[in-house]
Amino acid sequence: MSSPGKLRINWRGKAVRAALACTRNPIMKHLQTMQHLESLPRDKLKTYQQEKLTSLLLAAWQHVPYYRELLGKHGIVDTSGKINLENFSSLPPLTKTILNERRETLCNTEISACRRYANSSGGSTGEPVEFFQDDAYRSWNIANKIYYKTFSGQEIGDRELRLWGASRDLAIYEHEPNTRIRDWFYNRIDLDTSVFSEAEFTDYRRIINHYRPTWIEAYTESAYEFSKYLNRHNVSIFSPRALVCCSETLYAPMKDEIRRAFGCPVLNRYGSREVGDMACSCVEDQGLHVSVWNHVVEILDDAMLPAAPGTLGRVYVTALNNVCMPFIRYDIGDIARAAPDSICPCGRTTPVIADIIGRETSLLQSKNGTFVDVAYVTGLLFNSDMIRQYQVVQLDHTDVLFRIIALNKTKTGDLHELQEQLSRYLRKHLGSDCGIRFDYVDKIEPTKSGKFQHIVRERNP
Repeated sequence: MSSPGKLRINWRGKAVRAALACTRNPIMKHLQTMQHLESLPRDKLKTYQQEKLTSLLLAAWQHVPYYRELLGKHGIVDTSGKINLENFSSLPPLTKTILNERRETLCNTEISACRRYANSSGGSTGEPVEFFQDDAYRSWNIANKIYYKTFSGQEIGDRELRLWGASRDLAIYEHEPNTRIRDWFYNRIDLDTSVFSEAEFTDYRRIINHYRPTWIEAYTESAYEFSKYLNRHNVSIFSPRALVCCSETLYAPMKDEIRRAFGCPVLNRYGSREVGDMACSCVEDQGLHVSVWNHVVEILDDAMLPAAPGTLGRVYVTALNNVCMPFIRYDIGDIARAAPDSICPCGRTTPVIADIIGRETSLLQSKNGTFVDVAYVTGLLFNSDMIRQYQVVQLDHTDVLFRIIALNKTKTGDLHELQEQLSRYLRKHLGSDCGIRFDYVDKIEPTKSGKFQHIVRERNP
């Protein structure tokens, strides 16, 4: 693990730190706090987190109309302003519908509109949301991004490159001079992967081999498709200290493909636009470390009780550093696997999430509401040497459509055995009356936010 006293600082890193100090930006202070906390005993981590949660709840009760009534009603705050965390689990979740309908009443009345900025989600769950954040939230979020980079020894100013699938982000950056200056100091370049082909992949490989980044951050699908190209053509590419996948679900076969192409650890970072980066795996790959200084992450079952280790649960997150518009027990729409209460071999004591399964709408579901484990389905499709890309769409509990882009020289008849395996598995879990269709297409479109969904459930069965 990195420690504040052993940071490797190049001249760009020194310049960034000097600039932050001159503007009194607390990013470096937050980073030092994270590196101090990462190996503390669990009880001290919990105490620190509870103190931040208490402060957030008190501010929400005092200055946020929506929460003033709700926190009192559920016994979390009494009339004198005393916080009772024992009743925290009784607080109803914040949903995307509530967020959209009650947005103004969720804002802190003590923080003026000029001190906050608007943001929005990409809507990959089918319900985009708009919300507010401020500079205090942003400084903690940026510090957390820097912190997760230290998992592979990456420091400020070391070369980094992004394979980015969201054109809207890159379009904004293009027209912001401050962003270009920041990227120059951070030694960062971006490659637009919202549309890719073998011609683009050839250019990406040339750029990466020339630039030699020590850290690559990528949309999962972009890294996976690029890695398939590299492995298929058996061509080499510069190996960074680590490649981190984000924004899309990282399935095990995808991770193996990327690791084989780049010859480095493949990290999995979990986050959202609403609350920032919540967790990230380290080089030990034993789960995703939760940012306890930024979030309280709960993985709960259908009864709103903590999911047992190894089982699936719904993710509810409380953002500890967004006081201007508190997200408390936010139902983010994701499903994750809970982890045992053990310490990662890396030595960091922060709690971990065993695995991020994906959006609730990216899981197949039976008529009785049970989620179907898609590992078998994705394993078959990812490992097939006859398929370039696929998407599974559950239109109804008795209607599943496979969209498949076959490799150029593949005859669709050659996939008959694979189709039979997939059909047997899904009918076993979704019912013998489930209709399963295979549509061979030339292109599968990503979402408007640039994300690719391998599995889509269009509506609840």
